[in-house]
Amino acid sequence: MLRAARAVAAVREPVRSQRFACAALATACVATAVFSEQIAGFPHGSTVSAFLFARDGDLPRGMPLGNNEESEMSKLRSMVVGSALAIASVASAQNAVEWRVADGGNGHWYQFVRQAEDVCWTQARTLAANLGGHLVAISSAAENEFVTHLAAANDPGILEGGPFIGATCEGRPWGQWYWVTGEPFAFTAWNPSEPNSGGTEQYVHLWRWGALGWNDTVNCSSRSYIIEYEADCNNDGIVDYGQILSGTLGDANANGVPDTCESTLLVPSQYPTIQAAIDAVPAGAQRTVQVAPGTYHESFALNGKDVIVRGAANNTTILDGTGLTTSIARFTGGEPATAGVENLVFRNGIVGSRFTPKSTFTIGGALYGVNSAAAIRNCRFEQNIADFGGGVYLLRCAMNVVDSDFAGNTARDEGGGMQVYETTGV
Repeated sequence: MLRAARAVAAVREPVRSQRFACAALATACVATAVFSEQIAGFPHGSTVSAFLFARDGDLPRGMPLGNNEESEMSKLRSMVVGSALAIASVASAQNAVEWRVADGGNGHWYQFVRQAEDVCWTQARTLAANLGGHLVAISSAAENEFVTHLAAANDPGILEGGPFIGATCEGRPWGQWYWVTGEPFAFTAWNPSEPNSGGTEQYVHLWRWGALGWNDTVNCSSRSYIIEYEADCNNDGIVDYGQILSGTLGDANANGVPDTCESTLLVPSQYPTIQAAIDAVPAGAQRTVQVAPGTYHESFALNGKDVIVRGAANNTTILDGTGLTTSIARFTGGEPATAGVENLVFRNGIVGSRFTPKSTFTIGGALYGVNSAAAIRNCRFEQNIADFGGGVYLLRCAMNVVDSDFAGNTARDEGGGMQVYETTGV
């Protein structure tokens, strides 16, 4: 069973999960604390609530507020009233709760979301997906108990219109129920005599009929729903939502997908440097590092990853090698042909790289490649200097250099613009 646990520190801690609801619902969003407060002025009122849970033998129950919490309540009330003047509908999202593996759970996170006006099941399904989750899919009696306690904690007076869950028979003959996740519809917890509509009710929510159970219902019949978060995009065995919530993984666009798992990583808005973005790409994943217009004084290495470093159009992303101690870019890790650089200006790479630590000559003032198939597309190399390959030096590569310009590069020995050795595909 679950009980509510009073924790003053939770009032002061940023409630990161709230940003997900804001991003998806496009409504004013209010951070929650360890209390519930009815908001006057909305139809049926809107409840802002959050609970921290611990295993115990008691059902969830609210906790009295001390002086510190009362002060925080006053602040929140002011925020809510201000929001109420600006919008006609408010959604509140309870802090997601982890069903911990140590407690016999699955490590997933569950979030109760309530709206001031009716929401349709089909809308709730989309909103949950936009947050990186899905309407909850219940596969066991233990999970059902966890979910129903979460619902009761946030809406203890549930009769009709309880929260939607992720079961439906939409698009199928009535009675052929399935979960939005596609997992087997094996476990059920229908209320007595349910489902019973015979075709008009194709969606499922929680409804108290004696005990809190499942009920079939029409599409637009509730003001709440429960989201389950289980995605683990980087396959580290930990649900992404919890890592975003703790700050272990970034989520700059607040879509519930860690930045490292997005197809495009942004520099500098998400990552301060190109190298930081490359380092964040999981091994084996294909990503694009998009670099905003501007001048950057940094070097980077692809380190064998399937990454395209792409600048903005019209030669507006400039990599300036002034002050660097190596080539601006290095492809030395066996990168695939789908990796490479695009739309970048390489300028003032005047140091280059050493072929070995003991080498007395330098190679590739701007770019040095060895044993790589990464491509160079639509780039410009200017005013770079090295002993060999003032602009670019390639050794044993299978690399395509496409639509790229070389101007004002200098080699002290050979290959002012570019020198290639045992290299194909140029």
